Amino acid sequence: MTGFEKLNEKIISDAKNTADGIICKAQEDIAALLREYEGKKDEAHREIFEAALQQAEEIKVEARAKAQREYDAIVKSHKDRVVADAVDAAANEIVSFKDEKYIAFMSGLLAKVLYSQMAYEKECLESTGENIAPEQYVLVLRKKDRDAHGEKIIAALRRVTVGKIPASVLDKVVLSSRTASVKGGFILEAGDMKIDASIDAIIENIKREYGDEISSMLFDGEAK
Repeated sequence: MTGFEKLNEKIISDAKNTADGIICKAQEDIAALLREYEGKKDEAHREIFEAALQQAEEIKVEARAKAQREYDAIVKSHKDRVVADAVDAAANEIVSFKDEKYIAFMSGLLAKVLYSQMAYEKECLESTGENIAPEQYVLVLRKKDRDAHGEKIIAALRRVTVGKIPASVLDKVVLSSRTASVKGGFILEAGDMKIDASIDAIIENIKREYGDEISSMLFDGEAK
């Protein structure tokens, strides 16, 4: 059994133990309730006893529902933690890329952000007549990336966008002397806009948008 399979088994075991404990407590409550009314089966107390039976059934139904809620909450909590760790591990791998691979990743990401920004600027111009294109696109990196790769990322951007992004736009991309407190990636300033393309933001978005999908891939086939 792999480490992941052992973790998955523990998740299910913890959840089932909690659910079983809730149901067991409910059964004890029901038994105590019935013992209280067991001696009251005569005609005068029949209605009371029937009410007790009804109450016992309600306890049972509620206990099962609560057990299921607790089970689901425990499983989700464990799964969320595993998914977060998996995504964080991927982020750590990205920022650990060798220089050439990291520059390629960053220039590719910058190109995608520029494509998106250009499309937004075009939409604004067509819909409102307002030209929001900035005089410069300011690339803000963490200090390590700025010092080691800043100009190389911009040069790589030019290479990967030949014939795709006009030179007039690429000429506006400049490296900021300021730095960003990010794990990796960058902040792109376009006039008053700040586009957060940091690894931190990307990872949080992945967790939010694709967490359930990642969870399904990791835990597919799990049975309660």
